[in-house]
Amino acid sequence: MKMNLLTLLVYSFWFLIYELCADLQQMSGMLEYKNSKIRFAEKVISQLIRRKRYGAEPF
Repeated sequence: MKMNLLTLLVYSFWFLIYELCADLQQMSGMLEYKNSKIRFAEKVISQLIRRKRYGAEPF
């Protein structure tokens, strides 16, 4: 009986680690998506500033 409880405890521990890693991977994917949106916004803003500085139409 003691061995079964120990096995169950080990399996639950590994399952929790697996779930935590999956959550972290999903969060990093969402962060990467947000970072790409931020980089795109930075490009658009810098282009607008550049065009305003040199007197061209924004779009």
